[in-house]
Amino acid sequence: MGIFSAILGKQSLGEIINETKNNLFEIYQIKNPTNAETFNAILMITIAGVAMINDVAKGKANFLIDKLSQEAKQLTNSLTFEIREVANSDEEVIAIYEVLPPDMQGDEGLRINGGVAFPSIFNSIGPNFVTEILQNSEGEFGSPGYAGIIIGDALLGRDESIPYFAQTVMEMNNLLKKIIKTI
Repeated sequence: MGIFSAILGKQSLGEIINETKNNLFEIYQIKNPTNAETFNAILMITIAGVAMINDVAKGKANFLIDKLSQEAKQLTNSLTFEIREVANSDEEVIAIYEVLPPDMQGDEGLRINGGVAFPSIFNSIGPNFVTEILQNSEGEFGSPGYAGIIIGDALLGRDESIPYFAQTVMEMNNLLKKIIKTI
């Protein structure tokens, strides 16, 4: 927590994203995350946050969504990685290239800066994941429950994330509570 946040007792959205990322890495036992894993975690936490905000606020908190994505982008500014490191398949590599600015297109070994790539990747995959979370938010655990599935699948893979489902859902609930406290 930053100095001013500690004094005021309020975390910034960037601090919340970072704390959630670190907690997820601990839950998933990822000891030394790569830049690509860190980027993916920040990206997916932001997407989950957007979906949960939309679920709770019913479209009336766009200012908070904008601020969340801006702070997430800032967190990725120092990260560099190859495109193939953040893609889970050849199709995703192609999809990422399609949304990057033309001067950044090349082979999948191209090293990119997270802050440059974040808006393109967020805007290309985010809406589909947000829609998927919202369409599946009526379950027992609500949008944090389905967000937990999406996060686990993205960071570990479907089969590998199952044992951590309950902890991930609790982390998503905590994320939503902390985001709401920033208002």
